[in-house]
Amino acid sequence: MSMGSTPAGTQIVQLPDGSEVTLNRYSQLAYPNRFKEQNREVSLKGEAYFAVSKDKNHPFIVQTGVVDVRVLGTEFNVEAYPRDALVKATLYEGSVAVDAENDNSLVLVPGELAVYDKEARLLNKSHATKMDDEIAWKDGALIFSNTSLREISRQLSNAFNVEIVIEGEQLGERKLSGRFIHGETLETILSLLQSAGQFDVKTENQTLYILSNSKEPHV
Repeated sequence: MSMGSTPAGTQIVQLPDGSEVTLNRYSQLAYPNRFKEQNREVSLKGEAYFAVSKDKNHPFIVQTGVVDVRVLGTEFNVEAYPRDALVKATLYEGSVAVDAENDNSLVLVPGELAVYDKEARLLNKSHATKMDDEIAWKDGALIFSNTSLREISRQLSNAFNVEIVIEGEQLGERKLSGRFIHGETLETILSLLQSAGQFDVKTENQTLYILSNSKEPHV
């Protein structure tokens, strides 16, 4: 059994069947040294982009613990961080079947996104928007386009392996945009977003807290 892991940057992993996997930061992929069974099975914690070699006799299966993604030969992205409430699979080319732990399953065509809610145990699919932005991480980039601060914090938490807590429901729904394509640090990204987002950041016990600093108008 081999293990690919990415503590600080993305990594390209070549699998025994010739498939290529790009691992996002702080992600892990476990796979055998040689695929011996009928299925080509790998296990993912985190996020990865898969370019799977075609082999109709040996399906390729990505296991995440709660969702399995089955393919014959295709390109797709899987986001399955253990701390997140959702598991997502986005199809770029080919066809995949997504099987959830509650025995629900669905098939994606290119341009579709499957989302599994761990708590509600619900599997749904929709049309994926801004697909190139979703895999900008492959080039070391983070792109936010009118994105809620809650979603930005989730992505930053996974990208930098740090716990981020937003204090205030309304603050979490605040929408921001930004393109970070030069490998900026977490501190730089938060600093650039702070002015537009009207929030402060404090660190306590290795946790980042985001707090509103907007001034309410006097009545």
